[in-house]
Amino acid sequence: MMRFSAVVWMSWPLWFACEKQEQSIDGVTSEESSGIRNSTGISQSRRSHESAQLHQTTSAEEQEDAVVRKIWDSISADPAAAWSSVESQALPEDQRRSLLAQCTTIYTLQDRDAALQWAENATLGEEREFAISRIAVAWAASDPKAAAEFLRSKGIAGHDDEVAAVQILQLWAQRSGPEASIWAFSLPSESLRQSGLEAVSEQWLIHDAAGCGEWLSRQETGPLYDAVVAAAAEVLDRHIPEIRQLYLQRWPAELRQRVAMPSDPTTR
Repeated sequence: MMRFSAVVWMSWPLWFACEKQEQSIDGVTSEESSGIRNSTGISQSRRSHESAQLHQTTSAEEQEDAVVRKIWDSISADPAAAWSSVESQALPEDQRRSLLAQCTTIYTLQDRDAALQWAENATLGEEREFAISRIAVAWAASDPKAAAEFLRSKGIAGHDDEVAAVQILQLWAQRSGPEASIWAFSLPSESLRQSGLEAVSEQWLIHDAAGCGEWLSRQETGPLYDAVVAAAAEVLDRHIPEIRQLYLQRWPAELRQRVAMPSDPTTR
């Protein structure tokens, strides 16, 4: 009969191993649990921090949007004061230019001389020329000829002035295609002349295609005539055949031949 002590001694390694395993399992589980708890705590803390940052960013954007909306709403009452409010904000360039364009447009419609004086004296920096070009375009809504001469007198220099010149011509062509064409032909650079004449032709054809054809048929062949015909042909080429035919059927037959396209029977 095996003595109890022997049984105990023989079973001790198993018991000891079990005890160590339980301790090991408990230890690992405890460490892992601690790690999981710590990791979870860090993750939750990070998420809370990121959520707080996102909330702050969203709140800042909402506040900025509210400020910008308030400025837009205030422009009609006092454009100059509205722009002062813009100056105190750190807004993106495109947003500033949109607001400045609206301020100058409204100001010009209210009091053109005051708007010009403001643009000349306000602290606009590099945006000054843009403001003045926008005043010229707003002026053209009531008197495109005077606006065009103002733009020329101050000097057409840079992209903003060139854009303004084309926009003025678009408005002018709706009133007087011949005058607009002559002024466009006098612009300082070849590329601007071409853009200007095409802008005139586009509007002239839309508003008075017959008048455009009649005026051209009375002109003597020369640089102006050739330039206007070439611009009209370029504009017509952008349209589908049905639209070209609609415009050109109002022109004299001999004039239609000047803009005829070999593969397009509608212009013959």
